[in-house]
Amino acid sequence: MAIDKHGGNIYQAAREQHCRAAELHDFSASINPLGPPAGVLRALRSGLRAVAHYPDPEAWDVRLALSRQTGLPPDWFLLGNGSAELINLLPSGLRIAEALIVGPTFSEYEAAIRQADGRCTYCLADRNEEYRPPIDRVMTRLQKDRDIEGVFLCNPNSPTGQAVAMTDLLRLVDVLDRQGRWMIV
Repeated sequence: MAIDKHGGNIYQAAREQHCRAAELHDFSASINPLGPPAGVLRALRSGLRAVAHYPDPEAWDVRLALSRQTGLPPDWFLLGNGSAELINLLPSGLRIAEALIVGPTFSEYEAAIRQADGRCTYCLADRNEEYRPPIDRVMTRLQKDRDIEGVFLCNPNSPTGQAVAMTDLLRLVDVLDRQGRWMIV
């Protein structure tokens, strides 16, 4: 079964295997096979009465809590129903016509960029370097290609598990900020 988007379709897989979805383990998404922690279940139970209403489309209480915690204005936060939703919104929302994707990584980055009529190129990690994200090569690429408007970097990376050192990440963010380009982490 070919999957062309983030996460598998466990229900389709169960139909194809003639079994129940509960009998399968889905390794295509970051889902805890043990189920949600007890604290999450308690929070869900305590909030069941809220399902009578649509959620706050502005997520004001969450944005206000994040603002208090970080000291940043509440309107600086964009919340979504999972990262895949936000990944799909960013290229069009930020009007990124040309993006550099640090890979290998999620196919959703490229799909979102192309859906927004953008173009993308890759800077791929090297097997000989244990697939560490090639930040120095990204920097070189940014010097050469002025058309790149945004860099997509999964950190820690999926599927490799490699993380960018904070000093390298901040160095890259600083360069992109000075050049007026977007950094999507």
